[in-house]
Amino acid sequence: MLSLPREIAPHSMLESYRRPLMILSGAMVFTLLIALAGLVIDPRLITNAPAWMKPAKFAISILIYSVTLWVLLPAIADRPLFVRFASWAVLFGLGLEMVLIALQAVRGTTSHFNVATPFDALVFRGMGATIMGVWLLTMVVAALFFRRHLAHPALTWGVRLGFIGTILGMGVAILMTLPTPEQQQAAAAGLPQLINGAHAVGVADGGAGLPIVGWSTTGGDLRVAHFVGLHALQVIPLFALVLMRCSPSWLPPRGQ
Repeated sequence: MLSLPREIAPHSMLESYRRPLMILSGAMVFTLLIALAGLVIDPRLITNAPAWMKPAKFAISILIYSVTLWVLLPAIADRPLFVRFASWAVLFGLGLEMVLIALQAVRGTTSHFNVATPFDALVFRGMGATIMGVWLLTMVVAALFFRRHLAHPALTWGVRLGFIGTILGMGVAILMTLPTPEQQQAAAAGLPQLINGAHAVGVADGGAGLPIVGWSTTGGDLRVAHFVGLHALQVIPLFALVLMRCSPSWLPPRGQ
């Protein structure tokens, strides 16, 4: 599917360098199974959602992201040291993110925006730092793909546009961490701050929402744009592959 550079790392070395992504993928499958079991046997609710729903959703999202990188990184195999660094960085960053989310689920409290105690605030800041690192790393990988030509122009631009969408989708998460007007007013009044930031816009988190995803049905929700952007890296390249398969056989490929 991908056209590789002429001078690439040996296949065995490349597989070794990408192995952290497979470790992460396996860990997310295991985490997902635990979270699904938690959904069945643990009746607790956190912001009106099952306590293990967030770990389950994040396990699926991280699994998809790690497998996507595993598929794409051979296209930059002429940079084997970067491939190894990126693989280990994603394993550490997203692995830590998942551990912290699961830890807070076990404790029966929220992971995102939670600053109720010094420990909760430390967890939230730790998650923010790791995901910021993954976001910046994704930008570097995207920049490298803008210097690569894959097997077909449609696939080349599908991957490039997918990276742009994913980077923008990740960036939406920054908006979620900004205090809401109500939180700003409470802080100005000297009231204790338990939550800093929100998913919903115009309404409080934890209200009426769509099944499973929990997106608000009574106000705006930044998670919609976050979700769409994150998975652009899968949807747009797959759409490009469909275009490649469905294009007329007599139509010659356009220049890169």
